[in-house]
Amino acid sequence: MKRTFDGRGRLRAAIAAAVGIVILSACEGKNLFTISATGGETGPTVEITTPSVGFTIAVGDSILIEANVNAPSGGNQATYKGVAEGSGSVLYTQETADLNGLVVVTLSNYLRAAPGQTAGSANIIVEVSDALGEIGADTVSVTIS
Repeated sequence: MKRTFDGRGRLRAAIAAAVGIVILSACEGKNLFTISATGGETGPTVEITTPSVGFTIAVGDSILIEANVNAPSGGNQATYKGVAEGSGSVLYTQETADLNGLVVVTLSNYLRAAPGQTAGSANIIVEVSDALGEIGADTVSVTIS
């Protein structure tokens, strides 16, 4: 038996698929489903090149962050931050930069020590969003002494 669909049948199928995605994303707990980027594009990749893993910095000092970014769909915004390992408390001021659609870029920015910064391990995080809303990030662990 051969079935044919008119324009309404395709519309109903698209609506059913959209409802299924909304229902799956509303479930609580671990999401075991993934949705690929549109048009075969991948989300941005980020690689922090400075500081290196295990870098040590004095309490109260600013830290230079450098990262290479590749955002095939065009970069939207970069966010830099430094947080305490474990607690997530802010150890460095958060900074943002507009990427204006750049595809390949090297980022460079200083983060200032947050008031009341204490010694310990910190995660330096660079997160980049692209034009499609995809997000890529990299994290480097440093020591504040």
